[in-house]
Amino acid sequence: MAIKKTAKKTDRYRVNNKSINAIENRHLIRGSWFLSLLILVLLIIFSSAVIGGVLYDFFIKEVQAEVEKALLTKADNCELNLAPKEVLRVNATAYSSSPAQTDATPCVTATGYDVCLNYALYGADNTIASNFLPLHSVVKIPDIYGDKLFVVRDRMNQRYGRSYIDIWMPTYSMARRFGVQNVEIEVY
Repeated sequence: MAIKKTAKKTDRYRVNNKSINAIENRHLIRGSWFLSLLILVLLIIFSSAVIGGVLYDFFIKEVQAEVEKALLTKADNCELNLAPKEVLRVNATAYSSSPAQTDATPCVTATGYDVCLNYALYGADNTIASNFLPLHSVVKIPDIYGDKLFVVRDRMNQRYGRSYIDIWMPTYSMARRFGVQNVEIEVY
């Protein structure tokens, strides 16, 4: 009879061992599901952060472009009823956004304004560079452009002083054709 009791204990041990293995397997399965779920949640969070960043950049650029468009429309269409603060005679040259004529960011002016983008989107070609006028000053060049308004958005090389302005042109050939002209400007 002692043998039967041992067999029962062994069977019971085997059953218990199987139960323990089954419980461990369930924990492994639960653990792998938990790990998979955790990885999925982290991927969703990371991808939404990346997509959110891209969308944020896109919408910020769109908003900036709309603001620039409104400013350009205002600057191009408004009538200045004021008399100019100054009338000066200067040498006017022209430049384009070629790397040979600008710095490492040829389309971006000293104020952060993207002349290439705004020209492509809105046909805006009213940017000038000057070292002696404050940035964002409004200028007319009546000798050449009549009542068209220009905005000082860029700076020139330091060797150019009070008697020079540089008008931005969309192409290098247009800038070359412009040459150097002695003109009268009205500063508002």
